[in-house]
Amino acid sequence: MSTTDFFCPNCKTHLGTRFSISKKITDIGPAVIQCPSCSLQIKTNSKEWVEFNFLEKTRLWFEVYFYYAVLIGPVFAYTSHYLLKEKLLVNDASSAIVGFAVYLSVVLLVHFRHVAQVKASLDRTSIAQQ
Repeated sequence: MSTTDFFCPNCKTHLGTRFSISKKITDIGPAVIQCPSCSLQIKTNSKEWVEFNFLEKTRLWFEVYFYYAVLIGPVFAYTSHYLLKEKLLVNDASSAIVGFAVYLSVVLLVHFRHVAQVKASLDRTSIAQQ
């Protein structure tokens, strides 16, 4: 997991934080933002959803879902299952159900967050075209 804080290079105002699975993945968002303090135009290295080609969109969806559904989700699920079963002495079936619920929660949270990013990008693009 990667965290990146953005600051205005001119006035050092904090512009936001990005959480992502890898610094290599291009973020969905505007290519340029404006500092609210000094009005400097700042390049973000992000792209709007419509600017991604089909292969980039496919790769982005695959990387996000692979990382969370195959790598992170099962770790959270197994950890919750183990803690309930071994430490709190909850029966195996109940702890497995909770583990699966945790896994499903991680995957659904990531899915809806990603869909919201794409929708926000499409909304920004449609407003800019009007």
